[in-house]
Amino acid sequence: MDGSASASVPLSRIVEELIAGRRLAAGEAENVGPAEARAVRRRRALWELNPSVHCSVVGTCLTTAELRKTMGRVLERSLPDASDHELHSQAVGLCDKRNDGSKALQKALDRRHRAAVNRFSKLSGEETVLAHWAEALRVGDIPGAYWAVLTHPDVGPGGTRRAFGDVHMLSHLVGAANRADWRPSWSASSVAFMRLWPPGMTRFAG
Repeated sequence: MDGSASASVPLSRIVEELIAGRRLAAGEAENVGPAEARAVRRRRALWELNPSVHCSVVGTCLTTAELRKTMGRVLERSLPDASDHELHSQAVGLCDKRNDGSKALQKALDRRHRAAVNRFSKLSGEETVLAHWAEALRVGDIPGAYWAVLTHPDVGPGGTRRAFGDVHMLSHLVGAANRADWRPSWSASSVAFMRLWPPGMTRFAG
C-alpha cells in the first residue's frame, strides 16, 4: 500500500480491508485434527484467546510507542495523526482473527515479554501457573506475567477469568489513584503495581 495514497483513508477502513483481504487461509489454523492437537502442547496465540481479554492485553502489555510502531508497520503507513485511543481500538479489532495484524501484535508481545514467557513456560499445571501469577501480582510485575498466563497451555477458562479479573480490578485502583481523593489505604500490591508500571505503558482499557 502506498503511504501517500492512503494518507486520507480512514484508519478503520484500512483495518477492515486488512482483516477481509489479507487474512490467512482458514485451513492453516483449522485443519489440525483432534489427535494432532492433543499431541502438541503449545501456547495459545493472541487470536485464540477469548475476545473479551483482547482489550486488556493490548492496553496492558504494549507501550503506546510499541503499539504505534507495530500498527504503522502492519498498515504500511505513517500514523502521526492517529490518537492513542484510535490505534488501541483498531489493534483490538485485529486480534480475534489470524491475520497479518494479529500476527504482528503477537510477535511484538512475545518480543517484549520474552523473559516472562520463558519463565512461565517452565511451569506445569494451572494451579502452579496461577500461584506464580499471584506472586507477580503481589510485587506489581503485571504486564509480562499477564501475557504469559493468558497464553499458557495449562491455563483454562477459569484461570483466564481470574487473571483478567485481577487486572480489571487493578485498573480501577490505578484510575482511583489519579483522583484528588486518593487515600494511602490500599494493599501493598496495588501500590507496588502503580510504582513499577513501565514509563509509557498504556493504562488498562477495561
